[in-house]
Amino acid sequence: MSAVPRIRRSHPHVDEHAVALHPAAWNPPAVIAVGLGAGYLALGVAGLARTGLSLAHLDRPYADVIGFRHSPLLGLAEVAVGVLLVLVGASGGARRLMAVVGALVTGLGLVLVVDVASGAFHRWLGVAAPYGWLSLIVGVFLLVTAGFLPDVTPEDAGAAHRNVAT
Repeated sequence: MSAVPRIRRSHPHVDEHAVALHPAAWNPPAVIAVGLGAGYLALGVAGLARTGLSLAHLDRPYADVIGFRHSPLLGLAEVAVGVLLVLVGASGGARRLMAVVGALVTGLGLVLVVDVASGAFHRWLGVAAPYGWLSLIVGVFLLVTAGFLPDVTPEDAGAAHRNVAT
């Protein structure tokens, strides 16, 4: 975890030049991003393990992973989304990037659920409406998390604890 130097001036006996190191916050959106990223990463790796990876044929073969049909291309996309979400969560912030990933996943879900994509789209990814519903739910959850859940920093938690104790 990275540390952020801060100058402490809250107490008269504290040297103004003292530097306290505060660990980066593991706030609720960051924890959710890491958790969902790990899930996407696991799903993508499992899909690639079952389909194999041939760069000459990213649209075949197909394999089922926990009830969802996968192509190698979908497995690669899930690995990319998973890594991106884990990095977003590990950074402790980057809500905008989390919202962008949520919007992309939501868009994929809408395209699959409404079934407006061409047959080639379904062939390349190997997906259908059930995967669309999963994507839609996860994408909306990411958007809501990025937009509405508060960040909780160590200072906030300490202040809440001090207020309750007094």
